[in-house]
Amino acid sequence: MRNNDSGSSLFCLCLGLVFVGGGLKMGLGPLNAPGPGFFPAVIGGILSSLSAVLLVTASRTKGAPVRGSFWKQERGWMKILPSLLSLIFYLAFLDFLGYLLTTSPKSSES
Repeated sequence: MRNNDSGSSLFCLCLGLVFVGGGLKMGLGPLNAPGPGFFPAVIGGILSSLSAVLLVTASRTKGAPVRGSFWKQERGWMKILPSLLSLIFYLAFLDFLGYLLTTSPKSSES
């Protein structure tokens, strides 16, 4: 697992730094009136920080990597199937039934 964490954290660290750079290029603006680059810079900073923590944690972790893959487990797809089917249903009927009816957990009758 250490190798997978190292690789993914490096990728996310670079991606976060790209977002920070793009946000700085667009302009942050003052805190009372944020500019167009404020949100991307903040999100990129958070992503970079969390990725750096994961990279340090992965480099300090000793032990054997986790073997096996989720997709190779027996009936691994059955764990994802309900979520996948609900997303497909949501996308298929969103336009027909409307946002409130398909998104709201409760009935709209009051």
